[in-house]
Amino acid sequence: MFQFLRRPAKWALALAVCPLAADALTVTGSYFQYDELFTNGGDRKFGISVAINGDGAVVNAPQPASGSEGIVTVYRMYDSRWVSEGEFTSIQPANDFGAYLGCNPVVIEGDVAAFGEPSANSYRGVVLVFRRTTMGWLHEATLSDDAGAIYDSFGCALAISNGKILVGAPHKNSTGQGYIFSYNSARWTLEAQLVPMGATSGDAVGLSGAINGNEVVLGAPHASGDRGSAFVFSKVGDKWSQIEMISGSDTAPEDQFGASVGISQGTVVVGAPEHAAGDGAAYIFSGPSLIQQQKLSLLGTSYYGASVAIDGGRLAVSRLGNDAVDMFFRHGTVWSKSAVINGSAYTRFGGSVAISGPTVLIGASGDSGGRAYLLKDDWIFRDQFQ
Repeated sequence: MFQFLRRPAKWALALAVCPLAADALTVTGSYFQYDELFTNGGDRKFGISVAINGDGAVVNAPQPASGSEGIVTVYRMYDSRWVSEGEFTSIQPANDFGAYLGCNPVVIEGDVAAFGEPSANSYRGVVLVFRRTTMGWLHEATLSDDAGAIYDSFGCALAISNGKILVGAPHKNSTGQGYIFSYNSARWTLEAQLVPMGATSGDAVGLSGAINGNEVVLGAPHASGDRGSAFVFSKVGDKWSQIEMISGSDTAPEDQFGASVGISQGTVVVGAPEHAAGDGAAYIFSGPSLIQQQKLSLLGTSYYGASVAIDGGRLAVSRLGNDAVDMFFRHGTVWSKSAVINGSAYTRFGGSVAISGPTVLIGASGDSGGRAYLLKDDWIFRDQFQ
């Protein structure tokens, strides 16, 4: 089902370093400056999904130039520089690591990385889990639903937190659902199935998903005539339970609330990229009852909230149609915009975003075969993967 392409010298691919073009990005705000450019070739749609955790990052290229199977590149920071540790690729052409719209099937946490193949086995889907060892990255487990059916798309959404992997299957039992896998006694086992109460056929629960500790949010962007909703689950003791089904205060049919989701420290952010005839919006919820705290939008934008990421008091919201990402900081209970990062036009800049501490990773899958931009240290621009 898969293979790992070994690279020389400690599994690290030597990367060309060259100056960043002056017009690659424009930034308004006082926290950003440019630094370096890393390249490793021209895989098509590189950056369609990204993930970062600490000193590790992964970038997905579902349609590489070398063939039809997907490739995921794993990066690690060594001596203050990001280098590639290698690539994972499916050997089945249909297994594209989530090439079709809406999937974000890559995650990394410490020495664990996982990649979804929602189109595997006639779209039943699987998730491949790898662990970094002294011998390099080794396949550790293949996660699946033993009772899965054709077109469940298990692995379309992935998230990881504290050794637990969240998997979304947006077409399971026609409504969609989530799964929690945990690592115990050197094995990955199914801990819980997150079955949404109040969902109906076609809602696509689990098309997006996020986990933070014992809290999970699953997006259902096609609920109620594509108005959308999101389902929030919490673990108390040994049991996972649904605690809320949320929606935006002013959402309407076709808004696709839940197309993107994030959760951190009790705060939930949900994107609705089709809100207001495609302007889009992002909604923030917090408190014990997850009351809507704030709505983020900008008149005249395009697909605002197509991708969101949150970590503590930092938030990234993409303006996909404008090839831009807005950065926010939390001041008390209010989120304030701190910077705007603009990519090149028509590059799908911001199609995927991920945050880990003071680091944000932004995908631009339409930029010369695809690129991923890394900004670090109080939002200082560091690297670009290509």
